[in-house]
This record gives sequence, C-alpha cells and structure tokens, in this order.
Amino acid sequence: MKIKKFKIFEGVNELPEIGDYVILDEKVGFGSEVLMNFYKNNIGKIIKLNGNNWYEVKYNKKQIPSRGVASNHLVEISGLKYWSHNKEELELILKKEKYNI
Repeated sequence: MKIKKFKIFEGVNELPEIGDYVILDEKVGFGSEVLMNFYKNNIGKIIKLNGNNWYEVKYNKKQIPSRGVASNHLVEISGLKYWSHNKEELELILKKEKYNI
C-alpha cells in the first residue's frame, strides 16, 4: 500500500525560520494596550535567531504606532501566534479575525 503525502500537512511541525512572516500573540505586549493591539494586527518578519527559542522580529517603520516603540522585537517562540513562509496567508488570517469570520 502506498501512502500519499498531502500538501496541506506539509510543514505542520516546522519551526519558524529566518525570513518567515509572523503575527505575535497580543500577550507579548506586556499589558500595554497599544503594543497588544499592534502585535495582533500587524505582520512582522523574522530576521534573526537568538539562541534556541528566541526570534528577532522586524516591522516596517510605517507600521509602528508611536515613537516609543522599536521596529525590532525579541520574542520567545511561545510569543509567536502564527508564522508562514507566505505573507498572504497571514494577511488572510488578519482579515478573518478582523471581520470575525
């Protein structure tokens, strides 16, 4: 018997890599409402791995909500809510969550 490989299950257990796009968990905002909303509504990009479970995430400067917020954020893997090689997939997730679909 031959087992087929289904494309939808490819990469299910993959860890995020440099170059992947991410949406952070709003809990990473450390209780700041501005940061919590920023993280759950914007897509960043992993630019560096720091140790085993830490990722440096960069945001476009145009996305930054205020002057006191840095464009790079160091986040533990547990703070990554979604990640993908494909930015469009994350944009779709944001739209679904925004319109409660």
